[in-house]
Amino acid sequence: MEQASLNRLYPLERQNLEAHGKKVKPWVSLIEEFLRRNSKDAGTHSASGNSSGITRRSFAETIDLANHLSTARTELNRDLLAHIGFKLNNWSTVYGTLSRLVDAAEAVWEASASPPGVIEDRAKCSKLSLDELTDEDSSPQSRRTSKITGLASLDSLTYRPFARDYHMLLMAEVWKSLGIIILYAVDTSPAKSKLAMSVVYRTLARLHHSGLVSERVYKYTTPGIYQATFRPPGMHLLSSHIMDVLSDAAWTVHEAEVAAEAAAAGKDAPFLPAKINIKELGHEIWLEFILWCCVEHGHINEGIWLVDKLVSRQRKGWKFQSWAPLLRDEQSLRNTRISREVSTWPSPDSASVSPEPQKRTDSPSLFHGLGKQTISVEVVQALLDNLLNLVHMGMSTGGTPATELLRRIDNLKFTITSATASDSKFLPTIRAANWFTTRVMESGGLIPEADPQTFDDFLKLTPHVVPPWSNGMCPVEEEALAKLHRSQLYDDTSAFTGLMEYNLKFHSFQRFTGSALNLFAHLQAVMDTCKMRRLDDFFSSQVGSDSAHPSSHSDDIAPFESSIPQLSNVTLAHLFDLITVSRAYAFGEWLLLSGDIDGPTVPASAYGDQALAPSLLRFAAATKNDTVGESVVQSLAEPISLNTLRALLNYRITMHQWDRVVPTLRYIRDNRIKTWAHSNIAAIAAEIIRLEHALRLQPQVQNPDDTVISDIEVNLVEAKKVLYRILFGEFDENPWRKRRNPNFQAHTLISFTRLFRHLPSPSLHEIADSVFESEYVPMYRLPYIPSPPFHTVLAAIVETQGPSAAMKIYKRFCVSYSSPEFSHLVVGGITRFYQKAERDFRRGDPDFDAAYFHHLQKKMVFPNPNTVRILTQAAVREYQAAVAEIEAEAEARPESNPESAPASPESSLESTVPEQSSGEPLSLPTDDEIDPLSSQSSSPLTPAERKAEAERTLIFCIRRFEIFHMSDIEIAREVGEELYSNYKITNKDRREWDRRMKSESKRKWEKLQELQGRLKVTGDTHQDIKNNASINRKERRVIWQKMRKLREKLKEKERARNDTKLHVLLDMATRERERKPDHEPVPMTKSEMRRHRRQKGIEKRKAREKDEESRP
Repeated sequence: MEQASLNRLYPLERQNLEAHGKKVKPWVSLIEEFLRRNSKDAGTHSASGNSSGITRRSFAETIDLANHLSTARTELNRDLLAHIGFKLNNWSTVYGTLSRLVDAAEAVWEASASPPGVIEDRAKCSKLSLDELTDEDSSPQSRRTSKITGLASLDSLTYRPFARDYHMLLMAEVWKSLGIIILYAVDTSPAKSKLAMSVVYRTLARLHHSGLVSERVYKYTTPGIYQATFRPPGMHLLSSHIMDVLSDAAWTVHEAEVAAEAAAAGKDAPFLPAKINIKELGHEIWLEFILWCCVEHGHINEGIWLVDKLVSRQRKGWKFQSWAPLLRDEQSLRNTRISREVSTWPSPDSASVSPEPQKRTDSPSLFHGLGKQTISVEVVQALLDNLLNLVHMGMSTGGTPATELLRRIDNLKFTITSATASDSKFLPTIRAANWFTTRVMESGGLIPEADPQTFDDFLKLTPHVVPPWSNGMCPVEEEALAKLHRSQLYDDTSAFTGLMEYNLKFHSFQRFTGSALNLFAHLQAVMDTCKMRRLDDFFSSQVGSDSAHPSSHSDDIAPFESSIPQLSNVTLAHLFDLITVSRAYAFGEWLLLSGDIDGPTVPASAYGDQALAPSLLRFAAATKNDTVGESVVQSLAEPISLNTLRALLNYRITMHQWDRVVPTLRYIRDNRIKTWAHSNIAAIAAEIIRLEHALRLQPQVQNPDDTVISDIEVNLVEAKKVLYRILFGEFDENPWRKRRNPNFQAHTLISFTRLFRHLPSPSLHEIADSVFESEYVPMYRLPYIPSPPFHTVLAAIVETQGPSAAMKIYKRFCVSYSSPEFSHLVVGGITRFYQKAERDFRRGDPDFDAAYFHHLQKKMVFPNPNTVRILTQAAVREYQAAVAEIEAEAEARPESNPESAPASPESSLESTVPEQSSGEPLSLPTDDEIDPLSSQSSSPLTPAERKAEAERTLIFCIRRFEIFHMSDIEIAREVGEELYSNYKITNKDRREWDRRMKSESKRKWEKLQELQGRLKVTGDTHQDIKNNASINRKERRVIWQKMRKLREKLKEKERARNDTKLHVLLDMATRERERKPDHEPVPMTKSEMRRHRRQKGIEKRKAREKDEESRP
C-alpha cells in the first residue's frame, strides 16, 4: 500500500450506537456485519498466511473496527471479543476479527518502520557497543548510505507518517484482546479455556510468522547487582517451549484444513495423525509474554491497562513476585529441565523435594513459572518505567496527563516499595524508589515551580522517604566514603527530604498556605520517624554491651541546633512571610519558641542570618512581639543588608519608635546611597489608618484614659510627618545617581498618592491632596505597586473598615484577569502549546491579548492568593459572627413565632451567588462607582444583612482562588468546608439550570428557525404568485392593445370600403344626369348639398394653398 494513500485515509463512518446505551447486541452485530463483508479475505487467511488481499476500503473498515472495539471498551466497560467468545461461544468470529486486525497491521508495518538514525546506523556498521561508540577515542566509522532517497529536507526528516499511528492502533487492540482473553480463561472450565487459548496460540503464531513480535522479548543478559530495572530470564528460558506450543497449534489447524480438503475431494489425508505430548505453559506465562510484548513494542498504556485488571482480580488469586531471590542462583535456573514433573521454577528458599514421577500415559502438567497466577514484578516495573516516556509535555492532547500519571503510579507503586510488616507510615529510603523518583523528575512531566501541589501529591505516594541519620549530610572525605557500603550509596539518601524542602519553598512562594503547612507537618513526621529509628538503633546496639555509655565515636557528633536541619533559612524566610500574611501566628511562634525536647525549628543562632532576619522582623511587627524583634536586632552583625534595614524600618514604624525611623531613613539615603522601599510607605499608611480608627473608637469608651488618647494622637502626628517628608522627596536617592528610569521614584510616589485618595482615611486624603504633581502622568505609565506592600494597606482596611470596603479597593486597583501565559498552564506545571486554531496570525499575534493589555493599563497591583486570603479571613470572621448573632436571636425568640426564623445558609448562599461564572472576567467598577468613605453605612446592618454581605465577599474570594489554580481542598480550608460545599452544590445546580436553559433556548431557536424558514418559503411563494400575476397582466394588456389596434384597422378598412361605394354611386348618378336632355335641373337633397359645399370648400382651400406656394 502506498504511503500517500495511507496519509489520505479516513475511516468510514460508523453507526451511532450511543443511543443503545449499555446493550451489547448492537455493538456485536457491527462486527459480524464487518466479517460478512470480508468473509472471503478472512477465510483465505489461514491457508495463505499473507495480507495481499487487503484493499484500501477493507483497510479503512479495519481501522474503523479497531476504533469500534476501543469505544465499546470505554462505553460498555467490557471487551467485545472476550464477550463474543465466552458469552456467545463464537470463537470463529473472535479469530476472524483478530486476523483482520493482524492483516492490516502487517500491511502498514513496512510503511511505519522508521529509518535508522545516526547511532543505530553506525552501531550496525561498526558493531560497537554504545559505550565504545560514544568514546571520544573511538575513530568515526564510515556511515552507511541510506537506501531511502529524498530525505534531505527538514520536513522529510521530521515527517511522521500516519501508517505508524494506524499500526499502533491495530496492535493495541490485538494485545488488549489477547490479554483479556487469557485473563478470563483462568476462571472458566478446562474445555472453554482450551478453546480460548487455541485462538490465542494461533494469533501469536501468526504474529511470530509476520515478524510483529520482536526478538528482544526472548533476549536476556545477566543484570548487575545494583541495576535499576532488568529483564528476567523467564521468556529466554521458555523460548523453545513457547515455539513448540505455537508450532503445534499452527500445525493442528493446518492438519485440519488439509484433511478437510482431502475429504471434500474424496481422498485420504496425506499424513498419519499423531499426538505429541508437549509441555503446556500456564496462563500466567502467556499473560506475562503479552506484557513483555507491550513493553518492547511501545504499547505501555495497553500493558498498564492489563496490569490494572490483574490488580483488581487479586482476590481471585493473582499476585506478583520478584525474580531477585531466584537470580541468586542463576545457574540452577539455567540447568532446570522443564520436564513432565516440574511445574514452577526452583526456589532457593524451599527444600528440594523430588516430585513423584508420572506415568507415560498421563498428560503433562502445566508449567506455571513463578507460581500459579503469578506475574513477575519486573515486567510491571518495566511498564511503569516506560510510562514516564509518554508523559504529557504540552503537545496537543497527546501523552499521559499528570493526574492520570499519579493515579497509575499509585496503583502500581507496589513494584517500587518493599514488602514489610512494619506499622510505620514512613520507611527508610530504598534504591527502587530513589531511581523511580529520579526518572519522574527527568521526564519533565512535573514542574514543581509552576505546580507544587501536584508534585507534593507525587512525593506522598511512596513511604520510603526516611533519610539516614547523619549530621554531615554530604560526606566528601575519602576515608568516610571508603567506609560506606556500596548498597548505602544507592539506598540511603536525603533527597526526599530535600525535595520536600524544595517543594515547601515553592508552596510558600505561590502563597498556598494549607499545602505549605501540610507539607511541613509531613516533613516533621518524617524527621520524627528518623529520630525514633536512630534511638531504636542506639538502644539495640547497647544490648549485650559491657559499657552502658555510648561509644567514643558518638562524642564527635555535633548535635543539631534545629529540629529539622533539612530546612534552609531561605525556605524558612518564605514560610515566615506566608505565615505573617496568613495570620498563622501560633504556628510561627511554635517555630521560634517551641519547648519540644529537640528544640525549636528556628534556633536563636539563626536570628542573625540576614536571609531570615527580615522575615522574622516582619513577623515580630505583625504579632507586636517585641521580644523576638529585639532578639533579631541584637543578633544582627554588620554589614547589614538593605533588605534587612528596610524590614527593620517597618518594625520601628509598627512599634511606633519614631525617634529611630527618621535616622534610619537618613542612614539609608546618606550611607547606603539608597532610598525607601514600597513596604516602608505602605507600613506608615497602614499605621495611619489604624491610628485614626483607634482615635474614633476612643470617645465611645467610658472614662477614657487621657494618656492613651494623647499617645494615639502623638503617634498619628508623627506618622503623618514622616509620610509627608517621604512624599515630598526628602529621603529620595541623590539626584546624581544615574537610573535607567530617572522618574521612577516620582512616579512611585504618584502611584501611592492615587491609592491614598481612594482609601477610607481623611489623613491620607489630606496628605495626598497636599502633594503636588508636576505633570499629569497617565495610569499606564505609573509603576505597579508590589503585592506585599499592598497587603499591608489592605490588611489595615480590613481591620478598620471591614471586608466590603477592602473588596472595593481590591476591585479598583488589582488586576482581575489571568494572563494568557497563566491560562495555558495545565496540571503538572506544563505550558500547553498553541493549537492550530489559536495560531491564526490573521487575528494577530497569539501571545498578545488586547483585552488583558487594556485591563493592565487601568490597574496598579498584581494580586496573589495572599491578597485574596486577607479578604477571606475577614469575611469568614464576619460571617461567623453574624451566624452566631442570628442563632442567639433565634434562641431568644419565642417558639410561637416560627415564621420569623432566619433563612438557612444554603438558601442565602443560593440567593447571593452572582450571575457570572468563575471562567468569566468579573465586572470591575470604575472610579465613580466607588466611594472610599461610603464603606460603612449610616445605619448599622442587621446580622442577616452582614451575613449576606460576607457571603458575597466569600463567593468573590472563591472565584479568585479558582483563577489562581488553587485546589478544592485548599479553598475549603480557607473559606470553610460547609460554605464551600454549599457553593459547589449551588454552582452545580446553576450550571445544570444554565445547561437546561441553553438546551431549551437552542430548541426554541431551532423551532424559530424552522418557522422562519417556513415563513420565508410562504413569502417566496406569495411573491412568485404576485410576479406571475403581474406578468399575466402585462401579457393581457399587450393582447388588449393589439386587439384595439386591430379593431381600429378594421374600422378604417370598413370606412374606406363605404367611401369607395359612395363615390361609385355618385359617379353613376352624375353620368346618369349627363345623359339626360337639357331640362330643369333636378333639385339636390340636403345631403347632396352638404357634400357639394364640402367639395367646393376643399377645392377653394387647395387653390389658395397653391397660390401661396406660387408666390415668391
